[in-house]
Amino acid sequence: MLYLDYLFTYYLFLFICFMFSFYFKHLLLTIISLEFMVILLIFNMFYIFMLVEMNMYLIILFMTLTVCEGALSLSLIVLMVRFYGNDYINSLMILKW
Repeated sequence: MLYLDYLFTYYLFLFICFMFSFYFKHLLLTIISLEFMVILLIFNMFYIFMLVEMNMYLIILFMTLTVCEGALSLSLIVLMVRFYGNDYINSLMILKW
C-alpha cells in the first residue's frame, strides 16, 4: 500500500514538472505548479518521517518557508499585473530592472 502511494506521488510529481515546463509563459501557472511540487515534497517527507519515526520539526520549518515563498510570489504577481497589465513572462523586460 505504501509503495502505491509513493508511485502515485512520483507520477504526479512528473506530471506537475511537465506542466511547469509546458506553461512557462505565464508566471501564475508556473508558481502554482511550483506550489504543487512543494506540497508533494511535504507529503513524501511526512511519509518518510513516519516510517523512520522521526520528529516533524523539519516539516514545520519547510512549510514555513513554503508559505513565505508563496507570499513573495503572490506579491510579485500583483506588482507585475499592476505595472504590465498581465502575467506574461515575455512582457517582462529584465534589462529595465
